[in-house]
Amino acid sequence: MIKQQTEEGITIIALIVTIIVILILAAVTITTLTGDNGILKEANRSKEEINEKTALEEVQMEAAGSFDDNGVYQVEIAKQNLKNNLGIAENDIKQNGSRLKVKYKAYTFNIDIDGKVNLSNGVDVVTIFDSTGKEEGKLHIGDFINYTAGTWSDDDMNKIAKTGIEPNRSADTPLTNYQFGGFEIGGSRDNNATPYDTTYNYVQEIKSDGTKQPVTGWRLFDVEENGTITLISAGCPEDYYHPYTTNGGFICEYILTGNVNSRVDPTSAKLGTTYKARDWSMYLNSEYKDIGSVTALTKEKLDSWYTKYTNTVDANSGVADTFRKIYKSEKNCINDGMYESLIDNYSYYWLASAGYGTYGAYCMKPDIRGFANRYDLKVAYGVRVLISIPSYVQISEKSVGTKTITSRDNDYNYNVWNLE
Repeated sequence: MIKQQTEEGITIIALIVTIIVILILAAVTITTLTGDNGILKEANRSKEEINEKTALEEVQMEAAGSFDDNGVYQVEIAKQNLKNNLGIAENDIKQNGSRLKVKYKAYTFNIDIDGKVNLSNGVDVVTIFDSTGKEEGKLHIGDFINYTAGTWSDDDMNKIAKTGIEPNRSADTPLTNYQFGGFEIGGSRDNNATPYDTTYNYVQEIKSDGTKQPVTGWRLFDVEENGTITLISAGCPEDYYHPYTTNGGFICEYILTGNVNSRVDPTSAKLGTTYKARDWSMYLNSEYKDIGSVTALTKEKLDSWYTKYTNTVDANSGVADTFRKIYKSEKNCINDGMYESLIDNYSYYWLASAGYGTYGAYCMKPDIRGFANRYDLKVAYGVRVLISIPSYVQISEKSVGTKTITSRDNDYNYNVWNLE
């Protein structure tokens, strides 16, 4: 009897163990088939990749057949090829100059001015302001992007101190030569530093309740042909104290950009020893930390921007030093003010470039709406930050709201977009 009961107990235990093993194997099999990296999902992903690649190759083939006898890409030929050979409807081909955005087989592709094709980031063809206004519903230079750079930390302060000068770690404007300040730990990097002159306390955003507050956040500054977008701080998230001293302009340029000006001896100016180049990486959101880049706005970058988006050069010299030409009078402002609140944000800020002499650096001054060298003052103006993000970071298909900005007693409406 005891032996029989023991054998029955062993049989039951064996059965339970067998069932448990079967359940474990079933769970493993189900996970293998349907999990995030399961066979079925991997198969679907592979199928999707094949479909996407096939569609891409078909569009690339039509683009490749759109060059004239001189080897120059012709956008009109490309449009006809896409419609005739791939059956793409007119409404699914968007054109901006020589750039196309094409919807084909559930995918959207960009075709650049040289005929290169890449998967679109979801944004309609970029349209910039011109003298007649802007087209509703499209992304424009000056629009706001919902990007956040996070909050100031003690680690940020330590990185800034590596320039050779400890930041003042305060909302007060800095008072020490080459010092950063106007912000404090725990504050948002998307906000504004304390302005040098509160009379010019940034352009104002009109809130939904009718109240106004200084503009903050990030705006679209530039779009490259390869789709890379550059954001610019709407205000000035930092202050920087520029002194009246020998080689001050060259030191300023080096600290803010890491560039050694060709007009200075780096050893005598103590570049790389006493003074170190600024680390701007704290402005990169963790999602883009390994792919984005950050710099300070320079005069050269702004000159290039003016040339690209306003198509003007100095009438006398013929060079692209358009900053002075456009801002020499209110009447001659950029495109009748459409870009006004983007560049002239109603604050004093440095352009991270040495001036003509050894002492000065270029700056934006809202009182005269232009730039100049600063020889006569020791001041803490703001610094504006540029963040570049590659084209494969997506922007929302549609705008998610609007902002109204008051600048020089005029109101301007801008769309707001998400990064996705």
